Amino acid sequence: MLTTIEWHTLVGKALSPGSAIVDLGANTGRFARKMRQRFDAEVFALEPNPHLLDAINPSGDPRIHLRPWAATGNPVDDLPFQIDSTNPLASRIDAPAADGAEQIRVRGVSLPEILDWTGRPFVDLVKVDVEGAEVDLLLKTDGETLARIGQLTIEFHDFCGLITADQVGQVKRHLNSAGFYGVNMSRIGHQDTIFLNRRYFPLGFADRMRLHIYKYRFGAARLFAKLRHGETWYEKFD
Repeated sequence: MLTTIEWHTLVGKALSPGSAIVDLGANTGRFARKMRQRFDAEVFALEPNPHLLDAINPSGDPRIHLRPWAATGNPVDDLPFQIDSTNPLASRIDAPAADGAEQIRVRGVSLPEILDWTGRPFVDLVKVDVEGAEVDLLLKTDGETLARIGQLTIEFHDFCGLITADQVGQVKRHLNSAGFYGVNMSRIGHQDTIFLNRRYFPLGFADRMRLHIYKYRFGAARLFAKLRHGETWYEKFD
């Protein structure tokens, strides 16, 4: 039922050629390219770090659409974005000024704007990895917009202190009220949390149990890979 790609768990069987996938926080494009290869889906990717853009779609795949925007709950044309030169994964909006950090201005867009950009009335999957901006982004997205999404796979940044456990709880309650069922697949924090729209996934008791069983199977496989491959375990396990 489930698969995990680049540390984001999702229901792969719900995706088919032509499915629309939104990748918020594309980084170097590993997730976007794997979704194209594995599911023949159409990917709409956002990455505000200009130093990473060329790496996302080096082959010029016409079905990977890319914009240098930042996802935010407060859309604005001129949003401060700090680039972490030591760790590109940590570049983010609303970061405190740091000595030597590169500060640029980017366009900030809301989730309704992003879904409208796809030109699709329904988006099969939204992946969210936006370095703490996920709270504001999702809490300020209304139920009508969320109803246009089949599933979300979210990296919450409570594990590194960018957001709090209480903020994660707020987002979970908001998504639950919009008709989503969520399961945290992570051992620490909520780095890998899946939310399924119950309008499209009518989850019975057995289905919910399978979701939770997958969590522990995945965790065991991840631990085995770490023990076997040491520091390069994350490269050996998908």
